[in-house]
Amino acid sequence: MSLLNLFRLNLSKVQKERIIRNFNSESYLNITVIISQIFFPPLMIMIYGLEKFGIWIFITAIPTSLAILNFNINGAAKTEMSIYFNKNKKKKVSQIFTCSVFSTLCVLFLLIVSSSLLFFFSDFKLNILKSLNYNELNIIFFCVFASFHLDLLNGIFKTGLIYKGNLHVDNNISIFCDVFTKLLIIIFGLISTNLTYAAVGFMVGSISKLFIYYYYYLNYNRQNSLFLINYFSIKQIIKLFKLSTSYYFESLHNLFKNSFQIIILGIFFNAQILGMINTFKTMFYFFPSRILNMINRVATYEFTKMYSKKKIGQLNKFFVNYIKIILISVCTYVIFSIILGELIYNFWLSNSYIFDYKLLLLIIFDISFIILSYNISIINRSTNNFFRISTMSLVINVIIFLATYILFLNNFDYQILFLLNLIGSILLFIFCINEVKKLQKKFI
Repeated sequence: MSLLNLFRLNLSKVQKERIIRNFNSESYLNITVIISQIFFPPLMIMIYGLEKFGIWIFITAIPTSLAILNFNINGAAKTEMSIYFNKNKKKKVSQIFTCSVFSTLCVLFLLIVSSSLLFFFSDFKLNILKSLNYNELNIIFFCVFASFHLDLLNGIFKTGLIYKGNLHVDNNISIFCDVFTKLLIIIFGLISTNLTYAAVGFMVGSISKLFIYYYYYLNYNRQNSLFLINYFSIKQIIKLFKLSTSYYFESLHNLFKNSFQIIILGIFFNAQILGMINTFKTMFYFFPSRILNMINRVATYEFTKMYSKKKIGQLNKFFVNYIKIILISVCTYVIFSIILGELIYNFWLSNSYIFDYKLLLLIIFDISFIILSYNISIINRSTNNFFRISTMSLVINVIIFLATYILFLNNFDYQILFLLNLIGSILLFIFCINEVKKLQKKFI
């Protein structure tokens, strides 16, 4: 109840129960993921070695780069379904879901074709992959690409699960599947340190996740069928694609910010440097992002609900208190990381890598501005009004990517990438503040 007291709102009993349930499940999810990520990199390094760990990070980043072709229909569909569900327009909810399924399957087909072309026509003769033979690369890439496609297919069932605000179901499945997949990779590594075993474990985990999501999707939609083929509408599909543009640009932003940067670092630097950078980002970038994202995910549905019910006064008060919590959390994270970051990192990996304090500072301030930008624009995101924000974030990260490539060709150090990331995040934060002010004038 302490979380609710911070917001000081007159929420209904159903709202309070939903927020508490979703927040608790978000907490369990993130605690589990954090624990698994604390143990997974050291175990991977211990079992497979520093070089193979770096290779694994590089290989798993390649398929996600194909998400540049994924229009992310499900993100927009979920928000639209939540809005119409709270307006009690069940037919519209089913129509949106049906159209999102057709759209997702079309996008998935395009991605499978693109993956096949990349798989069969690329030789991947890169210095970082020189220790793997042709057959090993084929098996590893097949398993990793297949897992990527299965995860995209899961988006259909996740949308049908969480549009009512049932985040706890999605979180519980994610907890189990994340731990299960990582355990498989470690156990298979005890059988053989060949990365083909890790790839097979990775794919088995993705297949298991697909069946689990499908089971719960059916279980939670027994009383009403969401997918009804007679609700197919070209007009609705076009609308979903328009709404999905913001989500698509945001996906591209994440690709350029993470996967593409990993790939470009793997091209210009060795596997050990790549492994070191990945562990830095795991602890100081993804950890705080995950922890604060659990508050964001719980709050997003509540903002959507308040907006659909036209409770603008309550929405405004909720937003002010929400931002206070985010600011306090970010400041606490920055101070804690500066003081204890080096000690915790070296203890975590048993001094496997040389600690780069400058890299630490660049990463913690970069993620701090990203978190602030993402959360200050939560009303925009929860009402499908963040096209300009997603466009600006994409433009910034494309420029950073191109500039970094040119600088790396001229023998600049890897730290230049993270300096550019920080500058870009500050610019995006300033832009988000301006966009939020515009939306407040429109809705509030």
